Amino acid sequence: MPLPLERLVDFPVASTPRPHTNAVVIPHPKFHPEERLRAAASAGWNVFHFPAEMATYGDFLSDSGTGAFTLEQVVGMLKGLGSKAYGSRPSYFVLLDALNKYLCDISGDELFLTPQGRVAEWLFFSTLRDTLDHSCVVPSNGHFDTTRANVEGKCVRFRALDLPVSQTSPVIFRGDMDVDALRACFEREREVPAVFLTITNNTYGGAPVSFENMLRVRSLCCEHDASFFLDACRFAENAFFVTEYEPGMRQLAVPDAVRRALTLCDGFTISFKKDGLSDIGGALVVKKKSPLVKRYPNFLNELRVNQTGKIAHQTQGGMTGASHFAIATGLSVTTTKEYLAHRVALTAHFARLLRERDVPIVDSVGGHAVYIDVDRFFEGTRLCREDFGGVALTGLLLLKGIRACELGAYAFGKYDAEAGEETFPPFNFVRLAIPRITYEREDFVYAADCIAGLYNIRHHLPRAVPVSGRGAPLRHFESRFRLVPFDE
Repeated sequence: MPLPLERLVDFPVASTPRPHTNAVVIPHPKFHPEERLRAAASAGWNVFHFPAEMATYGDFLSDSGTGAFTLEQVVGMLKGLGSKAYGSRPSYFVLLDALNKYLCDISGDELFLTPQGRVAEWLFFSTLRDTLDHSCVVPSNGHFDTTRANVEGKCVRFRALDLPVSQTSPVIFRGDMDVDALRACFEREREVPAVFLTITNNTYGGAPVSFENMLRVRSLCCEHDASFFLDACRFAENAFFVTEYEPGMRQLAVPDAVRRALTLCDGFTISFKKDGLSDIGGALVVKKKSPLVKRYPNFLNELRVNQTGKIAHQTQGGMTGASHFAIATGLSVTTTKEYLAHRVALTAHFARLLRERDVPIVDSVGGHAVYIDVDRFFEGTRLCREDFGGVALTGLLLLKGIRACELGAYAFGKYDAEAGEETFPPFNFVRLAIPRITYEREDFVYAADCIAGLYNIRHHLPRAVPVSGRGAPLRHFESRFRLVPFDE
């Protein structure tokens, strides 16, 4: 029998919540379960509209811009507070030096700073569309939600094509691109101007990408005169896995693996809100060696025109001087093996807690998140993909002060209003993304117990029925839902 929401508020959990103890975080007020129920219902069970202060015991909605600053970053930001000049402020040159030191050799005219990564994606794809003046295909190992929206949006209308390797493979580098499928794409499509490889592969379980795969994709791009780009948001975490697990790369230090990858490509987009350890900032880098620049010599200039006209001056990127300093210092932290080993171990610990409680998760655990396999979670129940169980799961976790994100049937699905039909992606996940330098191992126990508590009563959980926003682009950000028992 389905359980009413009033009873689901008090679903059993094996442990008591542990107040968050990070010294730089102001303690959250206590909230009664009924308060969270009212807030969740008022938000339409959309986790993005649920008050963050009520996610008292684990906010795993995103790892983007949600981490804590280090003491060194805070000191650097204080220096940057005085860097307020409109153009060519001192903080810009500090950031440019850091990018050259910790990433790869970049000249100022190849660098386009932006407020965050998705703006860098918009800048690249909208300018490319104006340059080409016709549609094309953009292959990737996995376009994330905003990336796909920037590729396929109204002002671009390119086609985003995912070419991941088999997700049944036991190998750790499950984030790789299917090179044979890419070769077939080149042979089939009229034009493929650029190929994007996302490191790590956030769409397919956060798995890392091997350097060997980067070399093979790069080689194919060279054969077909296509530019090879990286979506490098989690470049440091990916480099850690390469140096730990890839044969022939284990002798490398993490900074060397980072430099090899970012030197190999023709350019990259990046959000400094991840491995830049900042709360704002992104960049597009397009190298002069890129086939795009050689084919369209005015491409860099057009990028600069769009950047200046629609974002900010090239030495600002829509950021303050304090943010420039925060990123420069953050890069020096996130490229160290000590930091990365701790972060990856913390993610593995969370995954282990869930496995011990029999919660089905994606086996290949990366460095930034643990992914619940929603199809396996509800296997044997009456819930099917059309019932959006992942949305219901994240909604019910709000009642316990835990926030996660559905990245599956709803977030990556598409609705045909005329036919009244859904098209589903090949995966169905709920992501628990871990903010950087924020949580301790003990903080994950209660979250794991809450998820296990719902898994134990999975046969009684409700459907999530979209009320609004079902046909919108990036619909998971704005949609509202009702949680409905099957008997209704």
